[in-house]
Amino acid sequence: MLHDLHDRISSESWPDFDLAGRGDHLLIDADSHASIYDACKTQHAEVIRFRHNDPEDLARRLARLQRSHRQPHHVTEGIFSMLGDSARYGRLRAVKTRNGRHSHR
Repeated sequence: MLHDLHDRISSESWPDFDLAGRGDHLLIDADSHASIYDACKTQHAEVIRFRHNDPEDLARRLARLQRSHRQPHHVTEGIFSMLGDSARYGRLRAVKTRNGRHSHR
């Protein structure tokens, strides 16, 4: 799944934030805001960083997870506030589809 979480989470909602569980994987853009990292840490999933806005690096990391029967979740921002650029949703979604994984934004 492809998630844009920046507008959905705040420090008050972290305890109730339920995206992934034990055995799941959260693939997170390396330049995501600290609040997104903090929210991901509240999950019982493994957090895996990929290079900022780099579909090829995301593809490599997904390939390593091919044997997993759990759905990996891709976590990104819509607009990266510190950098001023936006997520490449189309290219990131194409990587997930090519790897036989579902994508949602």
